[in-house]
Amino acid sequence: MTTSAPLRFANADFEQLPKSIKAKVEKMRETRRGMYIWGPVGTGKTYAAYAIMKKLGELGLRATLYTAPDLMDKLRDDFQHKDSYNLDRLLENRGVLIIDDLGAEKATEWVVETLHRIIDKRYREVLPTIVTSNSSLDELVDRVGDRIPSRLAETCDIVKLEGDDRRLP
Repeated sequence: MTTSAPLRFANADFEQLPKSIKAKVEKMRETRRGMYIWGPVGTGKTYAAYAIMKKLGELGLRATLYTAPDLMDKLRDDFQHKDSYNLDRLLENRGVLIIDDLGAEKATEWVVETLHRIIDKRYREVLPTIVTSNSSLDELVDRVGDRIPSRLAETCDIVKLEGDDRRLP
């Protein structure tokens, strides 16, 4: 769980994001819509996630960010110890949930079921969720089935980031 940015993204600047993202974030409290930000590797999705998290805090909204693989590892560890503390807390989270790099985790049956529980709970409660991924929603269907992408499509504004890999010289 991250409520502050790691060193690499400590200076993530909301003002540097595309206008389409900024406008959606600034209206999130009233629209209660999330965002599905996708695109190729290195186009700034994680940077955008941290910049959004910081901006939401400035707007008085609680935001929590997890990378999808770390989230699944944390929840899997709980279940192996017959504990559901972290999942219960996550399901009761009324703030904005940001899941970075969805699709990077191994899509086992348990992972898909757990992701569905999280997304479905937020869908039913009309809680904004922001997801970043290298995959379009159509491509995500191939990894996790159609229930998760369908709920994300209904509750999120879809934003594609394009361009060259910013990490490469």
